Amino acid sequence: MDYTNFDTFKSPAGGVELSDTLSSWRKKTNGIVMKVDSLDSTAGTLAGTVSALTTTVANSEVDNNSILLSKVQLLGNNKLLGNTSGSTADVSVVSIVDETAGITANDNDTSIPTSAAVKHYSDNKFFNGQTVQQNVGRYDNYTSYTVEELSLQASGEYTTSTNNIISAENFNREGSTTKRMNAVRVPVDISITPTYANSLICVEWNLLGEANHHDSGFWIGRKRSDNKYEIINDAGYEGYNSAVATGRNNFFHPSPYDHSTGTTPSMLTIRYFIPAVDTSQKTYGLIFGSAVASGDFRLNGANTADNWYPYEVGVSNVTIKELYQV
Repeated sequence: MDYTNFDTFKSPAGGVELSDTLSSWRKKTNGIVMKVDSLDSTAGTLAGTVSALTTTVANSEVDNNSILLSKVQLLGNNKLLGNTSGSTADVSVVSIVDETAGITANDNDTSIPTSAAVKHYSDNKFFNGQTVQQNVGRYDNYTSYTVEELSLQASGEYTTSTNNIISAENFNREGSTTKRMNAVRVPVDISITPTYANSLICVEWNLLGEANHHDSGFWIGRKRSDNKYEIINDAGYEGYNSAVATGRNNFFHPSPYDHSTGTTPSMLTIRYFIPAVDTSQKTYGLIFGSAVASGDFRLNGANTADNWYPYEVGVSNVTIKELYQV
């Protein structure tokens, strides 16, 4: 077969021999290898079906970086190609950990975290009992809070003329006997929005002040969505002391009293732990109670008797912490 068979085809010297190897064919035809089914002599063009020669390409014949990125099949979101089998295997799709969910939400050994997921994990990794967050409040006004008699409504709510206070059992009881109680809310509130539902909330008041009677003390209050305060502590009944048959047995924490309401006020610390339960905002406060209808509590000072000096005032503060719990 030589160029005399085709008007427009110039073969290299010597022509193409049927015995030539495939490599020789490629060289002699400048890389053009075609199968011609028929000839159109009128138009002088090739017609018919042209089949490209196919063969297996060895790895050694492919240059490095010769495969364009556009030639690789499209991958889904947060996916890459790799091998997570632990041994030699074909390339497969590997997932990338979603940054929003974080690492802990994707507990498996076949995914790869993003740098943002790793940072989120490290920034939010706490040990059991570690403080997740803390808020502090300060109260520095001298104010006197006088109790009012509690009345039980048909709804089961104990109320005064100025306070709606909710309690299932803490009022009207002195250990093992019934005793009428009086109360007023002392607005030394503190709020927190827990990061984790299983956290433990610790609220601590460092309260400066003085009560005018020894049968008085405090309950722990929590603000509800209807802005009423409910008593959440149980202590008082379980710790009843029959040798001290007074209303003081009814409280979570007794108020400071030194038998003289005209002297320097005292400092007391009230600490309480509450499970977070959920991550909604929570507000805690104190409710002062007294077995005496005329009882009062003077925040940040004593009373205004003759032997009280104007500079005998101070400040109170409250701290709330979220403690991480496994």
